[in-house]
Amino acid sequence: RSCVASGYSTDRRAASKSPYRPATARLSVTRDRVSCMPSPPMTSIELFSGGGGLARAMHEAGFQHALVNEFERRACDTLRANGASVVAAVGDPKAWPLTEGDVRGVEFQDHEGRIDVVAGGVPCQPWSLGGAHRGYDDPRNLWPELFRCVRETRPRAVIAENVRGLLRPSFRPYYEYILNELRL
Repeated sequence: RSCVASGYSTDRRAASKSPYRPATARLSVTRDRVSCMPSPPMTSIELFSGGGGLARAMHEAGFQHALVNEFERRACDTLRANGASVVAAVGDPKAWPLTEGDVRGVEFQDHEGRIDVVAGGVPCQPWSLGGAHRGYDDPRNLWPELFRCVRETRPRAVIAENVRGLLRPSFRPYYEYILNELRL
């Protein structure tokens, strides 16, 4: 067992494998003693996963994926090559339970209160400088689906990334909408 302070492992064997080893135990300090208490793994839902770059980073940081979702077939092939599986063993910390298909058909209610982080790269085409600039009118605008997942799961944190074009003045009202939706 290793004790953890400041989020880094003090176990030299674990630290030699990765300098950013995730916290595996909670350090409890009282006046007379120091004790280690096992911590449950942090959980995540990964949306719009693409080839799995963010999912891999979350996994390497110690998160256990409760659900990984992607629509594009080739991206799902890449996810499977990187460890995702449609039939993932429940409770397996190495499993990436892949839900292939449109996020609009994914049910999140079963995960309510059990997810630490909802993460994903929301499709950028509606906001991209190189696109058609249709913004919220674009059928690929899936920010509302990210917000639905957040409402239904009530995670402790949200990680969402997108392109710089979303910050253009013409999209400012929608950007304000995004910020308001993320204020739980």
